[in-house]
Amino acid sequence: MSIDRKQGLLQSLHPSGLSTISCQDLILQNIEPSNIPIPCCSVPPTGVGAWRIEKRWVDQTAADQGNSHDQLLHMGFRRLPLGPGLFTVLRHFNKLVMSDHLEHRLELCEPYLHAHGRVLLNGLGMGLLLDAILGTRAFVRFGTSILVTEIAPEVIQMVAEPLLVKHFGSFRRRYRTEGPSVYAEKFGLRAEVICTDATKIPILGHFDMIWHDIWTDYRPENFDEMRMMLRRWRHKVSGFHGCWGYETHRSLRRRWGKTWQRRPEWPKKSPKLSG
Repeated sequence: MSIDRKQGLLQSLHPSGLSTISCQDLILQNIEPSNIPIPCCSVPPTGVGAWRIEKRWVDQTAADQGNSHDQLLHMGFRRLPLGPGLFTVLRHFNKLVMSDHLEHRLELCEPYLHAHGRVLLNGLGMGLLLDAILGTRAFVRFGTSILVTEIAPEVIQMVAEPLLVKHFGSFRRRYRTEGPSVYAEKFGLRAEVICTDATKIPILGHFDMIWHDIWTDYRPENFDEMRMMLRRWRHKVSGFHGCWGYETHRSLRRRWGKTWQRRPEWPKKSPKLSG
């Protein structure tokens, strides 16, 4: 999602008072609109195996350094500045996988606003999108069924289980042909998280919305995998169907062509966080 589309989305979410405020101003002033539908990560800091969920405070100096070295800026793409503040990060072997920075939460607004009926989320991450959907009463009224795939069992233990307890009070375990899963059901709303590889899982039926978010950075092979995922599931969705970072990957491919394959370093999914 481009920065212009993000500004338009913010203004659509906040019709009054945002016509003269840019996304950059909102972050730099540490002003975060309270009714953005994607909340900050509600999972407490914890760790399982090589995976960690941590809180990181970023001061203005570290934020400026992270933005000035942002590789997307060097490639000619504008990103929202990091800005100072407290962020939740997901790390694997001390490598940053994602954070709940406002930029990433804004990108999740589009699939959130299209979520209805049967929903498939490939990739759990820190559960930002799942938490937002489960926390919306309208989805309970329409009997939404949410199916999530996640390849790392540690992430399911750290993220999925606390979220199911938060919204349903408890959860159950079972083994499906695709892999072990945790699930919960209450008042017609059902959520299930399966431990499996989203790129190899068999077609699980027809859905009203599908969102793929299984990548952690921008790489040429990711774009090919995104197109494969979109082709594979295109006949099994009747509504919104998208991937995280698809537009940015496509722009990078158009801009750099085959030379993109030889670039030694790639921009990360989330802005650089100190600590």
